[in-house]
Amino acid sequence: MKIVLYILSKLYYVLVLFWSKLYDKNILKPAVFTTPILAVGNIVVGGSGKTPMTIYLSRLLSKKEVGHIIISRGYKKKQAGSFVVSDGSNLICKNPYLCGEEPFLLAKKLKGVPVIVGENKITSIRLGIERFKPQLVLIDDGFQTRKIKIDFHCVLIDSLVKKKDFSYLPFGLLREPL
Repeated sequence: MKIVLYILSKLYYVLVLFWSKLYDKNILKPAVFTTPILAVGNIVVGGSGKTPMTIYLSRLLSKKEVGHIIISRGYKKKQAGSFVVSDGSNLICKNPYLCGEEPFLLAKKLKGVPVIVGENKITSIRLGIERFKPQLVLIDDGFQTRKIKIDFHCVLIDSLVKKKDFSYLPFGLLREPL
């Protein structure tokens, strides 16, 4: 079984490289926004504190009076499409099952910061920029997003992951090259 997982991980690695090269060679072009975008993400599967880091960065930005919005995919959300969870003043989505637990948490913890959720991050960013005119877009879990030109990355690594697990999926936990 290990050999099968190892072979599949090599295949996954080749696919990740191929996909990246399509963007690197401008065969596929990412969506570009005039508003700067900062993506918080990680290179391994699982939790590494992306949402808490997003909260931390958002509070820093608010303290420095940098107007920003937060974009989240809304993993396991029940309502389809892109929509506003919080406009910064009011919690619009009052049910975490509809908008997803993480966007709901972000909206509850970050007063004054609009939170937009949606499966399509490009659509969510457009909605947020059009409606709120932010100085910066902060994406929770956006490191693997190649469809968007990201200006800044904040990449987290779980220090508890063992060295042997720094192999590609499904043999290990890596989603991206180190």
